[in-house]
Amino acid sequence: MNIVTHEYAGTLSKFEAVPSFRFENLRFCRNLETSGRSTLAGQVINRIYVDSLEFPQALNKDHLCLFIISVPYYNVFQRMYQERFGSVPSGFDNLLHDNIVSWVMETYNIKARKAGKLLDYFRYSLLKMLHNPDAVNRFLTGEISEPYFCSYTYDTVYKYLMGDISITAADYLKALYKYRMSKTAITKWLRKKLEKEEQTLEVVRLQLWLQDKVDSDLLFFARRF
Repeated sequence: MNIVTHEYAGTLSKFEAVPSFRFENLRFCRNLETSGRSTLAGQVINRIYVDSLEFPQALNKDHLCLFIISVPYYNVFQRMYQERFGSVPSGFDNLLHDNIVSWVMETYNIKARKAGKLLDYFRYSLLKMLHNPDAVNRFLTGEISEPYFCSYTYDTVYKYLMGDISITAADYLKALYKYRMSKTAITKWLRKKLEKEEQTLEVVRLQLWLQDKVDSDLLFFARRF
C-alpha cells in the first residue's frame, strides 16, 4: 500500500528502523519512474518528495511508494492523487491546524502568534503565501495596511490560464473585473509573455486559443477548458 504523508506527521518515524539501502529517493515529476526491485530486507520503498503538482500519467500498483508532501501542497495533492490514482491502495495522513502553524513558523522563522496573523492575512492559503514572497516580507516588516492579501494583476490572469493552483477562479474573475474597461490590453500582454516562454504543450495551446481573442473572451476561458 502506498502512503501519502507530510513532514510533520508521525508516520515518518515508523520508517527510521528501515535500512537506508531499501529506499529509492525520487522527486515527484511528470516522468516519475518508480522501482519494484527486491532487496535483502524486502521490496524497495520509493521515497518520493513532492514540492510540485506535475503528476505522472500513471503509478505502478505493484511498487511501494512513500509520498512526502510539502505542507502547502498537501491538501491539493491528496485530492488530485485520489482523483487520478484512486484505484491504487493508499493511506493518507491528516494535515492538522498545528501542522500548518508549525510550517509557517519554521519557514519564516516567526512565533506562533505572528504565524497566526500571517495565515489570517492570506486567508489560510499556503500556496498564495508561498508564491508571493514579497507580500510575505512586507507583512512581516509591517509595510502592509490592508486586512487581507489581494493582488490582482495581468500576471494573476496568466497564472490562472496556465493552471497555477495558487490562483483560484475567484481570483481570476476579480483580476478581469479590475481591468474591465480594457479591450485588448490583457490579451496583447499575454501573447507577448507567451512568446518568451518555453514552448511547452500548455504554452502552445494557450497561444493558439488567444490568436483571435480580445479581453472579454477571457471570461469564457474557464468554461472552455
